[in-house]
Amino acid sequence: MVRKQVYYYTKINIVMAIEMEKMKELERKIGYMETEITLIKRTMGVRAEKKSSSAWNELEKLGKEISKEWKMKKPSWKIISESRR
Repeated sequence: MVRKQVYYYTKINIVMAIEMEKMKELERKIGYMETEITLIKRTMGVRAEKKSSSAWNELEKLGKEISKEWKMKKPSWKIISESRR
């Protein structure tokens, strides 16, 4: 009976060790991807992102100004849709 328990616990430990190695490998891959993304952003001229709502507020103001002065018969979404085709 004790022999079976030791075998069972050894088997569990092996399975856990394999899963831990898989997790470590995934963490390494994520680290590599984060590094690559940072490098791509730098080469494309993108600076560090700052989380701020002021940019969105500015865009909302601009959108409201544009919509007030809109004089076309077609709505803006339709023009954008046509230009993408």
